[in-house]
Amino acid sequence: MTSPKRPAGFTLLELVVVLAVLAILTGMAVASFTAVEDQTRVDVTIRTLEGIRDAVAGNPDERDPDGTRINRSFVSDIGRLPRTVKRSLVDDAGITRDTLTLDELWIGPTDPLQLFELRQATVTNLDTASAAYVDSNIYVGTGWRGPYLSLGTSNRLRDGHRFLIENPALSTPDSSRSFFRTSGDLPIGAENIPIEAIRPGGANGLILAGEVGPDANEPILDLVSSSAASLKGTVEVKLGSAAPTFTNFRIQIRVYGPSADNLGKIRASFIHGKNETSGTGANFDEFLAAANGIYSVHFAIPNLSVGTRAIRAYLVDTTTGTTVYKTSTMRRAILRSGINDCSLEIGVND
Repeated sequence: MTSPKRPAGFTLLELVVVLAVLAILTGMAVASFTAVEDQTRVDVTIRTLEGIRDAVAGNPDERDPDGTRINRSFVSDIGRLPRTVKRSLVDDAGITRDTLTLDELWIGPTDPLQLFELRQATVTNLDTASAAYVDSNIYVGTGWRGPYLSLGTSNRLRDGHRFLIENPALSTPDSSRSFFRTSGDLPIGAENIPIEAIRPGGANGLILAGEVGPDANEPILDLVSSSAASLKGTVEVKLGSAAPTFTNFRIQIRVYGPSADNLGKIRASFIHGKNETSGTGANFDEFLAAANGIYSVHFAIPNLSVGTRAIRAYLVDTTTGTTVYKTSTMRRAILRSGINDCSLEIGVND
C-alpha cells in the first residue's frame, strides 16, 4: 500500500521561518542604510564647515596655475573675522524672525571705497592708528572682493541635515540653536559680533552636549586658530666700509595689511627689534662693534592675521619713531596660521 503524496509547497511553519528570516534581513538592511545615510549627512556637514573655514581664512594648499601660493579669503582681504549680520528672514516653519547670518561672506559693502583694491601706504589710505607710517613703496590689497563662499542655487547656508546655519537674534542667546559661538563656546545673540567658532547641530537641529553616534564626529570649527598668525625672524644690518652718520636709532619692523577697524584702509603693525646677545634694543656701541660688520636683531610680532602682507625693516630715529634713515627691501609674504619666519637685511651705506 502506498502512502499519500505530500502536496507541493511550504508548510505553515516553513513559511513562518522564511518570513522571519526576511524580516531580520530587511531590518539589518534598513539599519545599515540608515547608518550610511546618517554618516553621509555628517560628511556633508564637515565639508560645509571646511568650505566656511577656507572662505574665512583661506585654503593653505591653494595655488595659482604657476604654483605660486595664494590666499584669497575674507581675513586676507579684510584683516578680521566675519561678524554677525542681523536680517529679518523666514525660517523653515514659515515664521519671520530676526536672524543672525554669515552674510559678510557673500554680500559686500555698497561703498566702492570699501571694495578690494591695491592701495599705496599713503596718509589717505592708512587708518588713523597707522597715519605716521607712510611708505610710498608699499602697496597692499585691501577691501571686500567676495563672494568668498558660493551658496549654489540657495541663498541660505545649510548643514548636512538641511538645517540653516544661522542664529536666532535674541537678547538671551539660545545655546541649543546657536551655530555661531565665541572662542569660549558661548552662543552669539547680537549683531556685529565676531564669529570665532561654529558648532554644528545634530540630526534634530539642536546643539547639545554629550551627543553620541555620527553626530559626535562633527567637529567645532575654530576660526580663531585658523586665521591667527604671528611673525618672527631676524634683521641683519650691514654696516659697510664707512661709519654711519647717525647715532640715535632703533630697528623697526613693520607689517602692512588691511585695517580690521576701517574697511578698505591699511594698518601698519610694528615692533622694535632686540639685539640677539643682550636682548635689548639696538645700542650704537654694539652696532659699531658688530662682528664682520653685520649687526643682527631678532623680532617677534604677534596678533597678526593670515593673508598677503607687506613686510619691511627700518632704521628709525628713536625720538620720533618715524624718521627713517635706511630701509630693507620690501618683502611680500603670505602669512599662514601659526608662526611664520622672515629674514630681512638693511644696508647702511647702500
